[in-house]
Amino acid sequence: MGGGYISDEVVEDEGTEDFFEEDGYRNSGKPSFLTSLYDAVGPTAFLIIFAVALAWIPADLWLSSTLHWPESYGWRCVSGSNCWIGDMWHSLLLLRHHTPRELALFVCIWMIPAALSGIALVRLRKARRPKPLSNSEAE
Repeated sequence: MGGGYISDEVVEDEGTEDFFEEDGYRNSGKPSFLTSLYDAVGPTAFLIIFAVALAWIPADLWLSSTLHWPESYGWRCVSGSNCWIGDMWHSLLLLRHHTPRELALFVCIWMIPAALSGIALVRLRKARRPKPLSNSEAE
């Protein structure tokens, strides 16, 4: 068929039969981080974690802007790239007056390091836990 027309024939693409599993999900060989998290914690905990993560960003931005963090607390990030580390270093300044917004911003600043530490501890404990013997190994 010539002249630039598209044929009505259905052409099978040889590389796509292994791209999707029978249930419609993409087969990449290795599950993504979100898929692994969903499988590990279940749907309810996954939705809670996802909602907290989505709420954290606007909460952090709103608290930082209403408190004029970090400028009104005596320091200013000049590098532009390592401000998060500077925020953590200077976050103790937020504990001087103990207002609810200052405490909430302190929690927002330390939420990600705390979550990452918790995940690392859980994985470390699972790695150190002895695996149970199967029936064939016990005999």
